[in-house]
Amino acid sequence: MKLELKEWWKPEIDPGVLRELTYRRDVYAWIHITGYFVVLGITGYLAFLSWGSQWAIPAFYIYGTVYSFSNPRWHEFSHRTVFQSRRVNTFFYEIFSFLCFYEAQTFRWTHTNHHRRTIHTTDPYDYEIQVPHGNSPSKLIYEFSGLRPIFSEYKKLILHSCNIMTPLAKDCVPRNHWQRVVVSSRVYLALSALTVATSIYFSSVLPLLFVITPNLYARFLLNWIIGFPQHAGLKENTLDHRENSRNVMVNPFFGFLCMNMHYHLDHHMFPQVPFYHLPKLHETIKGQLPEAYPNLWSCYKDLVPLLLRQHRVFATAAT
Repeated sequence: MKLELKEWWKPEIDPGVLRELTYRRDVYAWIHITGYFVVLGITGYLAFLSWGSQWAIPAFYIYGTVYSFSNPRWHEFSHRTVFQSRRVNTFFYEIFSFLCFYEAQTFRWTHTNHHRRTIHTTDPYDYEIQVPHGNSPSKLIYEFSGLRPIFSEYKKLILHSCNIMTPLAKDCVPRNHWQRVVVSSRVYLALSALTVATSIYFSSVLPLLFVITPNLYARFLLNWIIGFPQHAGLKENTLDHRENSRNVMVNPFFGFLCMNMHYHLDHHMFPQVPFYHLPKLHETIKGQLPEAYPNLWSCYKDLVPLLLRQHRVFATAAT
């Protein structure tokens, strides 16, 4: 069974307005991407200067947090909606894919699948369900820590590099793209080995602290803002994004970090709209959507009890 985006409920919007909102504006894109790399560079430089002092831990945590927000950039460039040029979008997509350590070839297809099958737990299955219904508190904490994604990604990389396609790849990636997955996985493993070798050669953990491992030690804010609020606890197996995606309002700096992905309901309804137009899209269609949470705290006041309640229901059903 194959679901298409046209099967999902859509709000009414003037075609001319939608056409304007889907137009890609390179000036906005360059301003944003330059700003991100400036912030990343400054925090990285300050972290380097702090090495060996009492300020090293907070400095690297701040750098790592900014680094971990390569994740929404990787996501947005996978949609090819940031720049007008397909090549420029692909160039940055490859860079951010490595920074957040999600193999680029596989993710492009699994994310297309995610939009077609959002939180579908039966065939067709959504492989990007971050928080399945019924997770225990310990599993929720593990998921929130960010440890699972990078460990599971290494497992997939090893299998794919050995030309063993995982069920995820078999289901989502066309067979004629499998060799690209194999080559890309080998490149990621080689770059990981090079990072480790550099640390060993210089007898320093600094290369590891600057590359890849920020995804391990500094994902809290990423998961707090967009990891859990986007879909966790919401309805499965529906064709209405109002039932399986959330909008949560955040301050402008958080909005910059997450590339406006706090407008996640709007994004799922119109994934062709670039991130810099999502606020205007939201203003245009918000009367047809559930009211956005005014802040993260209000979201978690509903979300945490919901997840715990779902766990109790699943635990009771299993006994």
